[in-house]
Amino acid sequence: MNESNPTQSNDASHRGHEPDVVNSRLLIISGAGLVLLVALALLLVYATNRFLADQMPRAAEKPPGVRPTYTRTAPQITSAQPHLLRELRQSEQQRLTTYEWIDQPAGIARIPIDRAVDILAKKGLPTGVSRSEEHDDSK
Repeated sequence: MNESNPTQSNDASHRGHEPDVVNSRLLIISGAGLVLLVALALLLVYATNRFLADQMPRAAEKPPGVRPTYTRTAPQITSAQPHLLRELRQSEQQRLTTYEWIDQPAGIARIPIDRAVDILAKKGLPTGVSRSEEHDDSK
């Protein structure tokens, strides 16, 4: 093997060896293609975002003459908190210990919690209807 022979270096590439020279043309074309592909992907994302934004209803827009409502994100703490808490507890206690009609024509009433517990202790929990009986209209 004579190293001075130019045909031998050509033979090296045919035998599976890598060439010594970088193909700059192929490198530039690949880089330009990658940049173009990224630009097209960004353009597609932007166009999709604009399209979907136009399709959504304008929930934030109010009809003319309607004032915007502002909601508080944190509870308002006042000096009346202990009094308000007592009132809340009293109304809860009243609902748990008194009788009241909910829907008199339908026969629905609220009873005291202690009475409800006594009734459940004597009668037991109601048994539910099985799903097969629930959907069977022939019975």
